[in-house]
Amino acid sequence: MSDIALGIAASAASVDSVFGQVNQALKNKKYYAALRQLSGLSIQYSKDITFLTYLSETQKGLQDFTNLLKTHSEIVRQRGHAEDHLNLMRSYYKLNFRNEALDVGLNLQSQKLSVTQEMQVGELLIKIYLEENDFEGAQETILRLSKFKATDFMYWAQGVVLLNLDQKDKALECFRHAVELNPENDQAWVSLGMMHKDMGDDDLHVANIEKAIDVNPYNSSALKQLTNSMGRKQDKMEAVFDSVRYYLKEHCFDEDISLCHLQMLCQTKQWGLAEFEMEKLILDQPHSEMFKNIKKSMFELQTM
Repeated sequence: MSDIALGIAASAASVDSVFGQVNQALKNKKYYAALRQLSGLSIQYSKDITFLTYLSETQKGLQDFTNLLKTHSEIVRQRGHAEDHLNLMRSYYKLNFRNEALDVGLNLQSQKLSVTQEMQVGELLIKIYLEENDFEGAQETILRLSKFKATDFMYWAQGVVLLNLDQKDKALECFRHAVELNPENDQAWVSLGMMHKDMGDDDLHVANIEKAIDVNPYNSSALKQLTNSMGRKQDKMEAVFDSVRYYLKEHCFDEDISLCHLQMLCQTKQWGLAEFEMEKLILDQPHSEMFKNIKKSMFELQTM
């Protein structure tokens, strides 16, 4: 074997060794270790599918969604399988690039997809349509997927569309079907709770919202509902505080939940903690007139 051939073989073996180490690091969820291994190959192998696949898994583990989008875009350019386009759609959606995600999804619908892929694309399209208040688009996609077995997500989405049409009884039935099919569907529990609130059943409203938080402590919609109901459920106040604090440990600068926390602290006259929460919000948005006005109102409340 020539020296050149030996060199190529040695280089390939070295790369395989690196990929093996990366694979092991990913299995152990050691994402920074995987990234260090990959960084040594980044120039020479920047268009290699194996390298890009490992890089995407590493970036996903690190929650580096901006660079993950770039990697998924490159994978689409280099290979372009349906699953690659689906991953790109997910990346766009994760970064709130809904129009781009919508374009990819609509293009995917014209391709030959597996049943699983068609369901995944359809459900992501429905999420986008609902977030954009395009209920016709959502309904059209729901009907397109009706040839498959209905899922808890599909029942929930259909309930949202029906609620927009003011068909409350049918919407309520859909939300109930959703949580029956999947008791872990926290968003369906929130929707069910909001309907019970509209029906004047405060106990069921709170019970449904608490169930949503049990399933997913990071459901901000459920937390906002729960904090707003606290005035009527004083005996649950400490549990609500615990839920809000748990959320804020992970999402410290979430404006909506921070404001809910601030409101609760003011209601219970915990002025020192309220002042700290207020300063945190102002630190994040120093030019916010709303926050300055809230701070002024807090001062006035303390001096009353």
